[in-house]
Amino acid sequence: MKTIFLSFTFSAIMMLVGCSSVSTTSHYYLLNKPPTGQEVALISKSESSKKAKALSTVKVQLASYLNQPYIVMQLGSHKIHYSTFHLWAEPLLVGVKKSLLADLNNNNQKIAFISEKFNDKRQPSEKLTVTIDYFHINNDSTVILSGQYYAQKPNGVIIGAAQPFFFKQQLAADGYDQAITQQRDLITELAKNILIKLEA
Repeated sequence: MKTIFLSFTFSAIMMLVGCSSVSTTSHYYLLNKPPTGQEVALISKSESSKKAKALSTVKVQLASYLNQPYIVMQLGSHKIHYSTFHLWAEPLLVGVKKSLLADLNNNNQKIAFISEKFNDKRQPSEKLTVTIDYFHINNDSTVILSGQYYAQKPNGVIIGAAQPFFFKQQLAADGYDQAITQQRDLITELAKNILIKLEA
């Protein structure tokens, strides 16, 4: 009887150790996927043609609660959860900037968008500022992206009114991989919306 009890106890301990080791594994995610060879060639071609385009610098700002290494999930109307073992591989601000610049430049022929920190000798014709207030997973199986953007001339005069935006997608499948993929899609939607407004 004692042998059976010890065997059962050992099995239970091993199960607990096994479960805890799985649950404490950290997973890291990139908002962008690495570019393919064809995409690199297109970027290179775009870079070489920038001199003929109007120039716009892009500044991105994130709400402070998003400037964390943890992927954010909203659990209720006012409750935010940081996923302890699901983290961004690079700061989210960096990932959003890379994504937005890639989408803005890949989807238009008239304007060359560069980071505000990029040292370019040419005077930009405009400055685009994007403020993101919400960019996370919801407990209703959706992802959202919301905030506002505005363009201004080099002298600081704002062109038109600030444009609010709100994008939402129902998750096509469970899991963080799917959620991150669709968060990336929301950045593409934002870039297309910006281009439509700027070209209007």
